[in-house]
Amino acid sequence: MRVRYGHCMAADKSDGTQQGSGIGTGRLIAIVVVAVAAAFLIFGNLESTSVWLWGFTLEMPLFLLLIIMFVLGMVLGGVVRSAVRKLRGAEPRTN
Repeated sequence: MRVRYGHCMAADKSDGTQQGSGIGTGRLIAIVVVAVAAAFLIFGNLESTSVWLWGFTLEMPLFLLLIIMFVLGMVLGGVVRSAVRKLRGAEPRTN
């Protein structure tokens, strides 16, 4: 038997509990590890740094610069991956 919850489907187990509902242990551990790593990143890099960009000098905390560079890298990686998939003719993933 299948039970529909919003947009995802979950199958009944034989003991009557739902499979696939809630957050998994692996995901919870990953979230905690990322949160702890982010805390170390922030509190370990509170000093201010200067960045020269196209003739302008910006002053910002080092952790903020690292986060900005990480986000820009993720966005650029997603754009490149999408372009490669489009060139290959593969369908983009929806998950």
